[in-house]
Amino acid sequence: MAVKIDLHIHSRYSFDCSSRVEDILQWGKQNGVDVLCITDHHSYLKSAPISEGVRQNGLVVLRGAEATTNNGHFLIYGVQDDSWNCRGSQEELDAQRLIDYVNALGGVVIAAHPFRKGGDYSGGWRMTRLRGLVAIETWNNRCTDEENQEAVRLAQKMGLPMVGGSDAHIPEAVGTAYSLVGREIRSLKDLVQALKQGLCRMDNGGRDQKYTLVRAWDYDL
Repeated sequence: MAVKIDLHIHSRYSFDCSSRVEDILQWGKQNGVDVLCITDHHSYLKSAPISEGVRQNGLVVLRGAEATTNNGHFLIYGVQDDSWNCRGSQEELDAQRLIDYVNALGGVVIAAHPFRKGGDYSGGWRMTRLRGLVAIETWNNRCTDEENQEAVRLAQKMGLPMVGGSDAHIPEAVGTAYSLVGREIRSLKDLVQALKQGLCRMDNGGRDQKYTLVRAWDYDL
């Protein structure tokens, strides 16, 4: 049986979210998610009050971060400090430099909502110049179908796995977009390994037939 994982969740430790951890857990369980990844903006350390690991109810809670760069937003996992972040300085965070840095430390980087319109959210087709990404987020529940479909085309162009995450900023949204992985995930190390091996893939539960092309894969069980 595949594990259902929401790779992109915000908590009250993000500037634009007020979700309490207990509410995130409640809705994650209610929506059938097995693993929750808290990826608050600009920092891994801000979410440190959230304990990682397996809860009594079986839910697994992990932490990463969402980085803002000169080429859109990226989800990072496996770097357990904020040494990558120069936000607040005069220097703009360079996307390729971020990817190289995280990879060198054994972590992984996913391109988040690459075609969302507005502000600095979107790296778009400029992301084809980047090297070292582990996946593209092709199902983000805060994006339009058109924006998600363009992300599918980007992933196909770059030959990268396609993953999903809710990008939840309210507890009720947790698990409304997700990925499936055909192995047990109990730690951040497990998640990073699964992403590196391409075992974590987006699934939309048949919500839209347009996604059939990205759901046709076999779990490595």
